[in-house]
Amino acid sequence: MVDTKGSSSKNTLPKREADLFRDVVKFYESKQFKRGLKAADTILKKFPVNGETLAMKGLTLNGMASARVGNISSAGGQKTVESLEEIRAQMKEKKKEALELVKAGVMNDMRSHVCWHVYGLLHRSNRNYNEAIKAYKQALRIDPGNLQILRDLSLLQIQMRDREGFVNTRFTILNQHPNNKIHWLSFALAKHFAGEHKGAINVIDAYYGTLDDTALEKQRNYESSELVLYKCKIMLEMEGQEETVLKYLDDCHDVVVDEGAWLYTKAMAQLRLGMFEESRKTFLEIFDTGLFDDYKVHAGYMAAVLNLDRETCIQASKVRGTQTVATLIHLDAEQKAKILEAYKTELQPMMPWSNAIIRIPLDLLEGDALTEALDSYLRKYLKKGAPSLGDDVVSLLKVDSKNAKPGMKSKDPIDFHNIELLDIICKMVDGYVLALDCEESRFPNSDEIQPVETLLWTHYLRSQLHEIRGEYKEGLALLERIIEKKPDGIEFYERKARLLKLCGDVNSAAEVLDAGRELDPQDRYINNKTVKYMLRASKPDVALQRMSLFTRHEGHAAQNIYDMQVSWYELELARCMVGMKDWGKALKQYGKHIIIDLVLKTDSFLNLQSFFQQSCGSEAL
Repeated sequence: MVDTKGSSSKNTLPKREADLFRDVVKFYESKQFKRGLKAADTILKKFPVNGETLAMKGLTLNGMASARVGNISSAGGQKTVESLEEIRAQMKEKKKEALELVKAGVMNDMRSHVCWHVYGLLHRSNRNYNEAIKAYKQALRIDPGNLQILRDLSLLQIQMRDREGFVNTRFTILNQHPNNKIHWLSFALAKHFAGEHKGAINVIDAYYGTLDDTALEKQRNYESSELVLYKCKIMLEMEGQEETVLKYLDDCHDVVVDEGAWLYTKAMAQLRLGMFEESRKTFLEIFDTGLFDDYKVHAGYMAAVLNLDRETCIQASKVRGTQTVATLIHLDAEQKAKILEAYKTELQPMMPWSNAIIRIPLDLLEGDALTEALDSYLRKYLKKGAPSLGDDVVSLLKVDSKNAKPGMKSKDPIDFHNIELLDIICKMVDGYVLALDCEESRFPNSDEIQPVETLLWTHYLRSQLHEIRGEYKEGLALLERIIEKKPDGIEFYERKARLLKLCGDVNSAAEVLDAGRELDPQDRYINNKTVKYMLRASKPDVALQRMSLFTRHEGHAAQNIYDMQVSWYELELARCMVGMKDWGKALKQYGKHIIIDLVLKTDSFLNLQSFFQQSCGSEAL
């Protein structure tokens, strides 16, 4: 982290102390702060004004404060709020002392790049990025070729969205170390981030120009494959480069490992060029590789079938989740018929077991055809016992709501009244219940006898449909029957708790969910859900006890949770305190949430950027 080679300091230490100073740096980087401070004090006894040592002592002291030198997390017993606040105050004082030491180090040795680098690292640890950048630049004026400082500067420049500065810094690094592949790719990445697509392509081409034909980068392997795909990705973001992409893909086919990604890139380039038949064939090849449940591929296939315009094809390449062209734009009857025919004749014979191929046509069908397809769909997943079937059914309902935002599903039960499709589904499920609740449990017009679990999951689906329409009492009655017959189904307890919460009985909801949690104490999801309900029921002590089941057993549970950066818990606890009118604790919890959110956004971004610059994968880049 701190480069001490070729120090520019005029106050050069003797060999023994110089070796000891290098140990200080190693101790800091390995988080052995106490040993680092001891070594720094040993040097300062003989050389009390040595700037680099003073700076490193300050940085080490700051590291101790950031790591909570009081070791709050592992302290035994239950810490009081007063003692925790006292330790935090001590940590704040140590950070202040650390800043004074680093400043003193800089003042005593202003010509040392180490002092300025340490000064920048101190500001970075305190998230004062602008000041950190200034310090790094000052260090580079003294030692312009210091690779570590240049790397640190580039990370902060992209963190602060200084794209031009990021490009310049990566160019400087590349000029000094042109034999390193990472620096070439990082410079290309910088150009890409800055919107200079042509420049990024030129950098990658220049890098290829430095290699001979036998180089590993020109052979078939994962890194070479991802670099080819990354270059294609950049070209597709440029206007009028689709033909170049197709030619380049053909030339580099032998290098690419990820056949599915190669085919998808080819298909999208063909689609943008209006080569719909060729694109359609390429998408069928993609499905043949096994990517039959990727909705982005289905969106592209639909665009090829419908011969859509260029802009819509580009939008189709950006869909997320279970979106397709059918959910992206309005389709008329003729377009729906085209897609349905294509799925029936081309995709269903190829992959009749695919969930996506069964589910997607439901968004396009209407009338009796939809009812028939839904009947088959519901029976299939009721036999499997799929808890998410109810949510899947809701996504089929076209709800016009004044309260729901564009692109958001309505949650108001009033919006689901007088919807013909929902009436059809409810009658269909009621028919299942009547047929399955007989001595010989069968679906209507079926000879296959079903196990009792099928009836229970049908009741569960019906309770979900009751919930959609706000019929909570009817839904609860069904769930109580299910739990009586199958008391070990966690999903049933969760649904019952949800309905009780919607009824306004949060305390009973928390108790029901806690009973479900006891069925599987190792399930983190249901445990977290229970904690959330306990907090909404104004039971913070019980919630903390449940939360501590998945934290370290030593130390104070609340501090362990804070150290783990469980932001949702801190936010829910703050809301709980607001409900209990404990304003002081609520304010403190909101403050904790803000700190965690800030740390996650900044530190995670810096760590990701560091990873990206060391990765050759197109997905990472």
